[in-house]
Amino acid sequence: MPDLRTKRTHRAIVTAFRQLLTTTPFDKVTINDIAGSALINRSTFYVHFLDKYDLLQHIFEDVLIQEQIDTSHIDQHPFELFARVKSSSIEAIIKRQTTDESFG
Repeated sequence: MPDLRTKRTHRAIVTAFRQLLTTTPFDKVTINDIAGSALINRSTFYVHFLDKYDLLQHIFEDVLIQEQIDTSHIDQHPFELFARVKSSSIEAIIKRQTTDESFG
């Protein structure tokens, strides 16, 4: 079980990244930006995540768990799942990042 300081740092990284993604294109966000916003050293970021793609995956997985979005029927109702994710707590991020070409 991680100690309180580790949990706090992890949460600060996630919160900083989520906030940055509401204002800045994903491809423009750097680890230095995330670390600066989270008030940590760059090396501390890497204790928690491999890179910003790993952090992004963590956020998506966390949203699915926290908001109890069931993915077991994605093959039967994919658009229902997409709509639930779109109207989740990351809605502002999705709106801002819709035109991002990083993954194209």
